[in-house]
Amino acid sequence: MELIQSSRESARIRIESDRRLDLLLHRFVLSVLLFDVLLIIYTVISISVRMTLARNGFLESLPLALYVIPLIVIIPILLRGYNEKRAAIFPFIIMLISVLILGVLSSLVRGFIIVLLANAFCGAIVVIVGRFRIPGSKRELGRKGVAWLIFLNVIGLLFPISIVIMGQTPIASAHPGAIPEITLDVPLSDFEFPYTEFSPTTEIVKSVSNNSLGLSFRLNVAESAAWLRLTDWFSVLNDSQIPCTIVLSPSRPHIVEADSANLGTTLLIQDVFDELKNSTEVLHAVIDECNRSQISHRVLYDMTLSLNEWQYLMSQARQINIAGFSGLMRNTFDSIDDSVILYESELLAESAESFGFTTGILVDPFILDDYQDLDTIFMKSNALTVESLSLWDTIQVRCSRSFFSHEMDGDVGEYLVHSYSSTIGGLEGTWEMRIAQAGNITDVFGRLNLVYTTLAQLAGDIMIASGNGVQNITIESLPGLVSGFGDGSIDELISLLENHSDVPITYTFRIYAFRAVLIAIDAFDPIMF
Repeated sequence: MELIQSSRESARIRIESDRRLDLLLHRFVLSVLLFDVLLIIYTVISISVRMTLARNGFLESLPLALYVIPLIVIIPILLRGYNEKRAAIFPFIIMLISVLILGVLSSLVRGFIIVLLANAFCGAIVVIVGRFRIPGSKRELGRKGVAWLIFLNVIGLLFPISIVIMGQTPIASAHPGAIPEITLDVPLSDFEFPYTEFSPTTEIVKSVSNNSLGLSFRLNVAESAAWLRLTDWFSVLNDSQIPCTIVLSPSRPHIVEADSANLGTTLLIQDVFDELKNSTEVLHAVIDECNRSQISHRVLYDMTLSLNEWQYLMSQARQINIAGFSGLMRNTFDSIDDSVILYESELLAESAESFGFTTGILVDPFILDDYQDLDTIFMKSNALTVESLSLWDTIQVRCSRSFFSHEMDGDVGEYLVHSYSSTIGGLEGTWEMRIAQAGNITDVFGRLNLVYTTLAQLAGDIMIASGNGVQNITIESLPGLVSGFGDGSIDELISLLENHSDVPITYTFRIYAFRAVLIAIDAFDPIMF
């Protein structure tokens, strides 16, 4: 009798132990699924908040919210089904998707590895203890299936419909105000667009001077012909009071391979700084030779990606290649030493200061999104750290609508300028903006430039940037304006700015998504390591 009672007690204890283990595993699975939902919500809220702080209105985050809302609605319903009936099909699918996505992203945000392992473990538990047979009759199952299909499609349509409506209906407008400080760029080398033979004339100089504009000369420091062209311009400008900026661009495009696995290395960054330091000395010698030592000169150092690097980055974003994008960013992050950037930046700033130059840098637009939380991640590709940014008097952001449109397979519209100028306008006065290309027919690859077919488009973008608080704008380029719109294009552009009406702004989700991806990744920088 005692043996029977002992056996029963052992069985009861074993059953009770199994129940506790089953309950523990059940709660663990629910916790991981709930964490996945919270991770999605955190990402969306983080993007919306940061974009709003960057002065991009909350309305612009609406398509993203409508894209995620179905997940937030559906996943809790599926969790309830698992909690009450152990229905395993949908939780298993959710975990499988989580494992696939987190597996790709964990190469960049390594903290996701913990979440990845938890989802994989839960997926195994669901397979072992879950119920994959759907209860109910076939007729009832069919009705529910049709209802779910209709429900999911209706909710899923909210995302594309919102993009179409916002892309056709103005979401904002720019109001005419004071004309900002405008500088016309004169490229002296091949860059995104080929160099155009453009000789300085007294008529051009007079037109620029009469309209109180400035001139910017961008040259490849390794190209001797570009230095000679700069000398020619200096000789013509000696009798004028036109403010001049010289943009020194290193030969980074000739160093980087077209299919580079990263956006720079410490060695490449050192080569860039060495070239810029040497070119600073050369520029000082040219200024002395042209008898312009008594004139104040502003020098901008070009820290932007080469054309090959930019195209590779944009191809990953355009194709929504999560694995390629994550790998590219991780390789870049690991390949560049922050301390080297700061050290070399300080040496370059000291060198320029010794020659009496006012200094600045030309950077890519994604620097803005990295700068928001004052953390050095993506900006390393532009040879920058948060600390090194403070060394420069000017930070000019390259927001070329033509440049973006080529890589995004179509005109990105006025929203490009609106989005980035909204952010720049909210920063201190050291931040400037560079827009266009206008007037050029083809880029260096022979691709047609379908942007800025009229001066009114260019004037509209200038007014948008000015209306958002940008005080200094550089336009690319003076040769393009003259060749595309005639000798009187400068006067005509200023006239359009003086008499411009409100500028409607429509939405381009491609630009918003590009910024949102960078912000989303940046939101997890504490666990990136």
